[in-house]
Amino acid sequence: MEVENKTKVSDADRASAELLKNKGNDFFKKGDYEEAINYYTKAIGLNPNDASYYCNRAACYMKLKKYFLALLVYIN
Repeated sequence: MEVENKTKVSDADRASAELLKNKGNDFFKKGDYEEAINYYTKAIGLNPNDASYYCNRAACYMKLKKYFLALLVYIN
């Protein structure tokens, strides 16, 4: 899933972002939501076009009961 306002992203950055997302997923599964947020945020930095990174990060904020931050990820 990609966001509408697309930024040009290289194949290398896209691949690196996926690796970061996967690491974030591992931390999410372990319940380490703060660390997962770090990885999802890094993935967003490399590829801001993939909406799943924002959704995953928002899910972490929801788990941490930081509801306002979960909302902000869609505003940024």
